[in-house]
Amino acid sequence: MKKYLCVGLIVGMLALGNSTFTANAKGSKGKEPSNNFMLSLLSKDIQLAVSNYYKEENVSVGSPDSIFIKYGHDDNKGVVEIFQSEKGHELPNSYVVKVNITPQKKGMLGRDTITFGIEPENQQDKGIEINMLDYKHIAISKK
Repeated sequence: MKKYLCVGLIVGMLALGNSTFTANAKGSKGKEPSNNFMLSLLSKDIQLAVSNYYKEENVSVGSPDSIFIKYGHDDNKGVVEIFQSEKGHELPNSYVVKVNITPQKKGMLGRDTITFGIEPENQQDKGIEINMLDYKHIAISKK
């Protein structure tokens, strides 16, 4: 039931806009609802991608020995970008979602962008299918 609600919300959000939707963070108290929704939908996939990239077992929010994931970049780039396949603009999935993060562990590890492909209705189990398509890491230069 939760997956169907998620699919309905994604389709509804995209039906209201163009083929690209960007949500910008406005601070912890005023985050866009679409940011919160997409980040909660993808949170486990984001943690797994960061864990695999940095070869860390502990990726969470709050543990001093783990990598802390800060959402967004300091360069005011949007936290979440959503792209939709449409005639003349086909993508590898029905929806492509880019999440910008700044992983931290005793300082910033980089400015990373994780790209996910989302299929709202998997034909086998009628659930949402999420696949990581790309992980881009931009190293932070230490002065």
